[in-house]
Amino acid sequence: MIGPSVTRVSLIDANLDNATTGIKTILTDHNLIHKGQAFTVSNKVDIAASKVAGLSFLTPADKYVHFKPSGIASSGGPITVSLLEDYTFTGGSDFPPVNRRRVGTPTAAETVVKVAADITAAAGTNPVSMEMLLIPSSTQGQTKLEAAGGSTEEWVLKPGTSYLLAISNPTASTVTVGYSLFWYEEDGY
Repeated sequence: MIGPSVTRVSLIDANLDNATTGIKTILTDHNLIHKGQAFTVSNKVDIAASKVAGLSFLTPADKYVHFKPSGIASSGGPITVSLLEDYTFTGGSDFPPVNRRRVGTPTAAETVVKVAADITAAAGTNPVSMEMLLIPSSTQGQTKLEAAGGSTEEWVLKPGTSYLLAISNPTASTVTVGYSLFWYEEDGY
């Protein structure tokens, strides 16, 4: 029973779905795309025999980066993909992320991304191996791992920290790897 000191709150009709009269909601990823805080990098790299390609990420000091790899595919032999914290590499080239909001003037990502087809990883003072994935070869010569809608699990990365996505080719021939990575940048909690 509502007493005299309780105020009733009603929903604004604009937040209700016309057909179901349910409250309209969207997922956090979708909301942050609309806000211009979601980013992607997609590309392919040819990795020579017994070499390691890398993508390094330096997270902004004042934001939390929610990292959700979307897909990795390999043609040819097997590959190993590792996500490492407090790792870097020298060389490579900057790879500007693309804002997923393509309306107006998209905000630039604060996360700095660098790529290289042949790296030697260097561990910092507190290195952590966060995740490792083996993508095996197949009899057709095509190997694939995809999560087209994005992973439902994410990594919330430390602000101001270096991360490395290392892609290893253990075979005796060149392997082409395609990847699509997704993240959003959120102000501190």
